[in-house]
Amino acid sequence: MIVPETMVCDHGMVFISDNFRSSCRWLGIDFQPGHLATPTDKPHIERMIETVGTQFLQL
Repeated sequence: MIVPETMVCDHGMVFISDNFRSSCRWLGIDFQPGHLATPTDKPHIERMIETVGTQFLQL
């Protein structure tokens, strides 16, 4: 199993829930919420989402 050291999340309800945060604590994962409306906090994820959205539809 791969366990990340740090989780940078947006402010979606799933990611800011008490259950998600307590799971991160239990697994020893640092939880860092991103700034509101700031996709540059996690640019590699935003780019991957854009790539999947465009290239998947091309196929």
